[in-house]
Amino acid sequence: MMKLNYIKHFGKFAFAAVLAFGVVSCEDDEPVSAGEGDPLTKNIVSVDATVTALQPNVGEGNLTPFAVTIGNSFSSDATVTVKVTFDNGDVSTGTALVPAGTTTGTGSLTMPSDDGFIPEGLVAENAGTLSATAILLDELVEGTTYVVSPNSTDIGIFSDTLGIAGGLNSIFDWSNPQNADLDFYVIDEAFTAIFEDSETGSRFESDLFQTNGREDGVYVFYTVIFTAPADEAIDYQVLSTLPDGSLNVFEGTLPAGSPQGSFIPLGSFEKVTDEVSGTISYTNFTAL
Repeated sequence: MMKLNYIKHFGKFAFAAVLAFGVVSCEDDEPVSAGEGDPLTKNIVSVDATVTALQPNVGEGNLTPFAVTIGNSFSSDATVTVKVTFDNGDVSTGTALVPAGTTTGTGSLTMPSDDGFIPEGLVAENAGTLSATAILLDELVEGTTYVVSPNSTDIGIFSDTLGIAGGLNSIFDWSNPQNADLDFYVIDEAFTAIFEDSETGSRFESDLFQTNGREDGVYVFYTVIFTAPADEAIDYQVLSTLPDGSLNVFEGTLPAGSPQGSFIPLGSFEKVTDEVSGTISYTNFTAL
């Protein structure tokens, strides 16, 4: 009997507690909130963001600069995240800083690595896209989240580029390699000595201008036409990967009937060693 009486009284207590909770809940008419940043109450603002490739064609694995323009300025710096997507599905990201009070900033990202595919032409056109994916203000605005409304930009991918390799790592490519054979050289500005040569007979010629063992100064890329149809112009590109992974591009056209067996200058560069730090750099790239 005592056990049954205990259960009986407990049941009455539980029922009273539930009834009291219901009364309190009914009297509280304030909306339920998860606090600051509640996704149900915060203001979401869309910002237009356009990405421009500072080099319309890029190299796989290379460091590539870009610019970002947003639709309005802010009172604090804004960091915009940019994504590149290749047609093969490879993705890479980078950021650009848009200073306070302005609408444009610059940044860079490292392109996805080489997948081994070589296009028939000098460039695989529209083989990737650049787009903004996010924006973050240095000074957050309470109750407001900013998102980007991106505009994608198409980019092309060069036929092939080389990686970082302790110097200026260059590859030479040209049109109609099935019928045209060109060789590749690096010669000092005074044309006193051939420092590098590449004469493989294949589509690509390449050269690693070693950082060590080369004096500071101006050097020139040359080509020599070994054989080519006399009635065809030849488009070419010299793609040089610098020690920081960035890419310098020389592009041009050898006119139809260009002499065979003669050295034809393509572009020059300067090797410079900092007197204090000893840092070696390659600069003053000039198309010829």
